[in-house]
Amino acid sequence: MKGKFVRAMAVALCCAMLAGCGKKEEGGSLEYQGIAVTFDQSKIVPEAAKQVAGVYYAVEKKDAALYKSLLCNEYLAYTEQYWQQTGYTYDMLLSALYSQTADLVGGDYKVTKVDITQVACDEAAKAVAEKLDQVSNQLWNKRASAYWVSYATVYSNVTIEALEGGRSYTMKNNAVYVIQNGDSYLLALEWGS
Repeated sequence: MKGKFVRAMAVALCCAMLAGCGKKEEGGSLEYQGIAVTFDQSKIVPEAAKQVAGVYYAVEKKDAALYKSLLCNEYLAYTEQYWQQTGYTYDMLLSALYSQTADLVGGDYKVTKVDITQVACDEAAKAVAEKLDQVSNQLWNKRASAYWVSYATVYSNVTIEALEGGRSYTMKNNAVYVIQNGDSYLLALEWGS
């Protein structure tokens, strides 16, 4: 069950403003909708860290509108085009993700902490960015990458707590992909090979 959740949440691609790879570590923390968020400010800015937490909060609340507001246009267009053929919706996705997560603590839960452990300028992020660029070119005959400043994979340990009984569980190394598009922040999901 945990592996399915990790893959599904890795499907949640977050585009955010990155501060850059390879700088000296600077601790940072903030609160987003009651969720404690910790991160390295030399790797990711607070606004981007909020968006990463927003993915997990949107799943907890089963809030499709919030979830979609965090995703980049290329990803939304791609999934909606595919889902038209299958009848799948974001409400169905969030319900499935919520159920898988609730199974980890035996019932309804809340997200209590998102600890961003690593921001990697890696091949996985590059592959996602290339796929998004292809989708943009196919759908709108323009390359989205012309506007991108940077991209990376953001890894987080996410702690959830059962609403009854107080049982908690930490999901480790959840991946969210982040792209900085000019001055704005975008989210997207992991692409299958």
